[in-house]
Amino acid sequence: MKFIRTAVLAVMTLAIVLAFSQADAAGKAGGKKDDTPVGWDQGTKKGWEGDQPPGTDKAKDKADAEAKKAKGEASAQKKKAEGDAQKAKDDAVKKTDKSVKSQQAGAKAKGSAAVEKAIEKPAQ
Repeated sequence: MKFIRTAVLAVMTLAIVLAFSQADAAGKAGGKKDDTPVGWDQGTKKGWEGDQPPGTDKAKDKADAEAKKAKGEASAQKKKAEGDAQKAKDDAVKKTDKSVKSQQAGAKAKGSAAVEKAIEKPAQ
């Protein structure tokens, strides 16, 4: 009976010790910030500037983002200019159609006046 009690106490103590050691290990691993590079906690940082590994540059990332933004703005301006040009073309076509129709109406009016004169002349 004493052996069973000692064994149970040993197993419970071992379980508690393992639980706390696992929680401590998980806390150390899980407590890292997301912005720290992989391997920051291990080894020496030769060639690193601050907490940035070699080959990464925030200024380059910023320049790339600005270039992408400028490209998007240029594309939007191009589309706007194409839309304006198409609108001007459509307006010119409408104006030309209107002018042609008015010329045709004028010619028709002159033609009908000439026809009416011709009809009246023989009657006289």
